[in-house]
Amino acid sequence: MEKEISNDFTVMEREFKSDRTHRDKVTGIVYINENEFLTSSLDMSLKLWDKYLQGTAYTFETHEPLHSLAVTGERGDILVGGLGQGNFVVYGLASKN
Repeated sequence: MEKEISNDFTVMEREFKSDRTHRDKVTGIVYINENEFLTSSLDMSLKLWDKYLQGTAYTFETHEPLHSLAVTGERGDILVGGLGQGNFVVYGLASKN
């Protein structure tokens, strides 16, 4: 799709969708270690990103959109994602489960 902004400038928009990217707004990002981070999205998924793969290493599907993401626990080893309707998902960072 092409959009004309002015007589001197044209922007080319490209629809880019991939299983390796989120399909809706990203609602959270959490640092895991120097090689990995997690993102949450309204597309009902958590994605584990890996710098060596230069993309997603794994996608975790949820049953509701994820509205928030935080790391907690005494050792910072528990990930909590806030879902709609007061629900949440808990993920163990040490064992990745």
